[in-house]
Amino acid sequence: MYPPHLAPESGIGYFFSYWGGESLYFSHYENETTNDILQKIGTPCIIEAKLPLNGMHGTTMALIFVKEYMSFHQLTGNASDNYETELLIDLAASDVIEIVEFPDKKFVDLSGCQKWDRSLISGKS
Repeated sequence: MYPPHLAPESGIGYFFSYWGGESLYFSHYENETTNDILQKIGTPCIIEAKLPLNGMHGTTMALIFVKEYMSFHQLTGNASDNYETELLIDLAASDVIEIVEFPDKKFVDLSGCQKWDRSLISGKS
């Protein structure tokens, strides 16, 4: 749970470049026909949402609580601010705060895509 730009291009670039993200690009990114089609379907978006604690994967939540405990007690250690998690329940529409679409400036700032080798902005693939 961190700003997307902290993830490297190798971690999020394909996700934002191909409709369907990881579920599709591994099978198609080297195929000229399907690659071009998949890159033209949909719009890359970053969704800001309130995530219910009871719906997150347990290991991630344990790490978050350890970090908060350490912070509250002013302890130093190796707890990271950066977490990835899996939401195990459906997210209610009322929990969505904002949907930011490419090429909105906020999307560019949040994703850091202007610094990628495979830029969404320039259309390079």
